Amino acid sequence: MSDDNMKLDELHGEEQTSDIIDAHVDQILWKLGQLENEIEDVKQKQIESKEFYDRRIDSINKQISYRNNLLATFMQGELQRTGKKTIKMPNGTLKMTTRTSREFGDTKELIKFCYDNNIPTRVTEQPDKKEILSYINTSGDIPKGYSERTETTFSYKTTNNKERR
Repeated sequence: MSDDNMKLDELHGEEQTSDIIDAHVDQILWKLGQLENEIEDVKQKQIESKEFYDRRIDSINKQISYRNNLLATFMQGELQRTGKKTIKMPNGTLKMTTRTSREFGDTKELIKFCYDNNIPTRVTEQPDKKEILSYINTSGDIPKGYSERTETTFSYKTTNNKERR
């Protein structure tokens, strides 16, 4: 390391003996080790920070869920009490939505049901589910495999224009 052409800025004009240069080179290596350790510490803090914010987001989501349940319970009571499905408030809108999903069962059974009850079928020999539903509503006679499930959901919309379910 005692090359005459080698100059270290850290020496600041000090006499450059071999021992001094070696000491300064060692100090630089020590500082590089410290800086590498600092990078590892910062990376660890970054991971911990992300975990902290993930926990914070989970906590906030739990608060949102709790308040959502409060509003859903309130809205179900309002629906039963007044029949209102939508309530507009200064900070958002509460809404109850009812959807009915229907299962018609086996196609062959439905075709037989259509023939037995003079319900038109489609050219491809598919049962006309709309006609079957109309027949069910008027006669009360239900084909084998038919089921009906009604689901009521709650949603709200804040003035931030984000709808939540």
